[in-house]
Amino acid sequence: MEGYLKPIGGEFWFDLNMISSEIDNFKENDEEIYLDGGQSAIKFIIENMDVREDEYILLPSYLCLDIVNVFIENNIKIAFYDVNRKLEINAESIMKNIENYNVKAVFFIDYFGFPHSEDTIRFFNNLKNREIIIIEDAVQSLWFNPRNFFIGDYVFNSYRKFIPIDGSIVLTKYDIKAKYDRSDSSKYYELVNTARSCKMLFQEFHIGTEDNYLKLFDKAKKEYLNRENSIFKIMPKSKKLLSNINIDNIKNIRIDNYRYIYNRLKNNENIKIIFGENLLKDNIPLGFPILINNRDEIRKSLMTNSIYCPIHWNINHSFVPLSFKDSYYLSSHVLTLPIDQRYTSKDMERLVDNLLFYI
Repeated sequence: MEGYLKPIGGEFWFDLNMISSEIDNFKENDEEIYLDGGQSAIKFIIENMDVREDEYILLPSYLCLDIVNVFIENNIKIAFYDVNRKLEINAESIMKNIENYNVKAVFFIDYFGFPHSEDTIRFFNNLKNREIIIIEDAVQSLWFNPRNFFIGDYVFNSYRKFIPIDGSIVLTKYDIKAKYDRSDSSKYYELVNTARSCKMLFQEFHIGTEDNYLKLFDKAKKEYLNRENSIFKIMPKSKKLLSNINIDNIKNIRIDNYRYIYNRLKNNENIKIIFGENLLKDNIPLGFPILINNRDEIRKSLMTNSIYCPIHWNINHSFVPLSFKDSYYLSSHVLTLPIDQRYTSKDMERLVDNLLFYI
């Protein structure tokens, strides 16, 4: 197609090269609950914990606001603790909340798929010894079986952040009291899978238009957000496809792309890298997060070259108090560079070249 420029970033589309019928990722056991996505996972955890009216859940001050909405919609009292510009948890802030509130659980995030420091892990283990439940949001790392660095009493993920398939696993050793036998009857799956198919046809065969699949993704997102407030089990087709995903191939490409970007940017004074390549171990990261000035202007300029970098996340004072200054700094400076399995080293070269040009 004349004038076609391969997009970097954006919603995933179907790619049969990442699936093999000879692979079976799931090693099912009684500690794994299979649900349709991250929102169902959080709802399941809330219901299974049986939170009382006077109990609080502590949330990090830097997070996706969709998480906050789930707790609010389920009438859960919340309070925030501080996260610094390095995405490190402030243990003192958590302890102050514990002194002021009847804390049932602490919710924390493995930001961009990287585990926290040994000091933070020890701190959370001490809280567990005090019978405070630890909820670990491992959505930003791709995994099918427990990782060595997981420490939560509840751990959950969301596959659509990495591949064009919906699903989530919740890990827990607690007895299961919450019900999760309902299937989603909304139009979400029909819309999102049609959008993914249309995007695949456009990207691979130049059939259709960008506007067509973008409108479908937008409709699917609205349908997802307006679904019934319930816990939905994973769709059988989604589980089958997930079981056949070639996770090793995805991991290798993402790690190679991460290292390429790191080596290109590590000496640039205008870019702050949050996670060094030395932290790449058993994890498969979501993307390559950086901190830059004039983030929004640079992001718009990259879009003109078909490079679409997401923001994790935009927060606002309606949910997170303005006193969490580091979180608001992150929200206005962080940019996530795509590193996923759709992209070659040439794609990464184009991404970095354009970024450095606009920096």
